Amino acid sequence: MKEEHLLKVLCELMKNSRQSDRAIAEKLKVSQPTVTRARTKLEKEGYVHEYTLVPDFPKIGYEIMAITLVKTKPFLSEEERMKRLNIAKDWVNQQQNVAFGAGSEGMGKTGVMISFHKTFSEYIEFVRKYVAASSDVLETHDTVLVNMRGDTIAKDFSFACLSKDMEEKKKR
Repeated sequence: MKEEHLLKVLCELMKNSRQSDRAIAEKLKVSQPTVTRARTKLEKEGYVHEYTLVPDFPKIGYEIMAITLVKTKPFLSEEERMKRLNIAKDWVNQQQNVAFGAGSEGMGKTGVMISFHKTFSEYIEFVRKYVAASSDVLETHDTVLVNMRGDTIAKDFSFACLSKDMEEKKKR
């Protein structure tokens, strides 16, 4: 299958993952089976992790998005570092309000986490539990809170913009 078809199907799915293979085929002027094969290949090769939507966070009760940057303590050995990081990682993965967590570079920080909270009190409780669970590895943490209900949101969260960027770069 042509890589060009794969990328075009991926871009269409990023714009709207609910659209049918038939609708995508019409847009791309290819057959519906071509789109179905491309979608299947994208899923099998790990280009598509999941199909999801981006909700209106305040409408479902989440008023705060927290972007937390952390710095881990220096460790005596790589083995000890990995053991302690795995404990902290397990805790983060158990938190249903954490949308993303990863190692990071820059600003003297070694990790980043994005979480959603219904209230400020809920956020404070989350931080308390996070610090308690991560005290073996956590040196510092800093958080930026985003008011998801405010009128300060300049651009809604979406991956559709990435599909447009991919399409533009392909044309060059």
